[in-house]
Amino acid sequence: MRWLRIYPPPIKRGWGSFLIRGVRRVENDGLPNVKIIRKYLLTLIFIVMKTKLFSILAAVALLLSGACSSSDDGPNEGGGTQGGGTTTPDYIELKFMSFNIRLNSSSDGSNAWVYRQEAAVKMIQDQKPVCIGMQEVQPGQNSYLKSKLPEYGVYGLGRNSAAAPEDSSSTDECMMVYWLKSEVDLVSYGTFWLSETPDVKSYGWDANIRRTCTWCMFRHKATKQLFYFFNTHFDHKGETARTESVKLIVKKIQEINGDNRPVVLVADFNSNTSHERFVPLHEFMKDARTNAAITDDHYTYNGWGKSSSTIDHLFYRGEGCEALEYHTVTENYGVPYVSDHYPVTLRLKIPVKK
Repeated sequence: MRWLRIYPPPIKRGWGSFLIRGVRRVENDGLPNVKIIRKYLLTLIFIVMKTKLFSILAAVALLLSGACSSSDDGPNEGGGTQGGGTTTPDYIELKFMSFNIRLNSSSDGSNAWVYRQEAAVKMIQDQKPVCIGMQEVQPGQNSYLKSKLPEYGVYGLGRNSAAAPEDSSSTDECMMVYWLKSEVDLVSYGTFWLSETPDVKSYGWDANIRRTCTWCMFRHKATKQLFYFFNTHFDHKGETARTESVKLIVKKIQEINGDNRPVVLVADFNSNTSHERFVPLHEFMKDARTNAAITDDHYTYNGWGKSSSTIDHLFYRGEGCEALEYHTVTENYGVPYVSDHYPVTLRLKIPVKK
């Protein structure tokens, strides 16, 4: 009596033969044998479960194999590998900016800060520099920029107070450094005065007002590469002060950057750099404007449309560093001028030390 037929799943020949033998035994007996049926049904369930499990494991193994193959055979981007198999690039490209924002003065009329502040923020968000050296920043301006640019860290001291710009009502100018927190970490920092006594608040030589230089050392998050960033503003009247400030800047960079890391200097020199006083700087660092692969010859001081001189500069130094692009930011951000100075930027290629 053929009352029961079991059709084995498409599995290995050995398992199929085993099930067929069980079916034939039931048929030959002519009567249902509960124990035999139970034995072979349980065996069938086990086989199906095992087969599905095997399929799952096989799929996982295939995915892992594909992932490993992609990692091993994919593009290396010119980098080496660190422990754990992560790729470290041979170099990084960072954008730096010098920006004299022009202090808050009611005498500027329609060009006063209150009419320019939103445009200044838009410009920074559009250009996305990793580090910005700002000159002529008053505490109230700094408070506004900090609130609108939370993605940036900030450091600087007042040139007269030697303190952080916390009092928004103060007119004390600061040499501020802003950095993109998602890209770099602040490692160390400091401020010195452009004078015979740089470590204390002081006037220098024949300068009309106190002048400072703010510096920071940063660590690039992705590669751990260290570099320095200096920001300064020379006196607008003292000839001796400007000459001696060049010498001091070179000396202090050498002292602070004892490990000879890559370094960028941004500045409002209140002068072009063709004067002989800048020879020590040209011998020590490279001028981004004249060395960049892509550059322009636009003036940087506009004086609200009444002037056209080049007094804002970016210099760099470092073994293997390459200036890729120098740019004078003259784009329209909704106002005639974001400042009486055009911001200037440098896109710099920095080798990664491994």
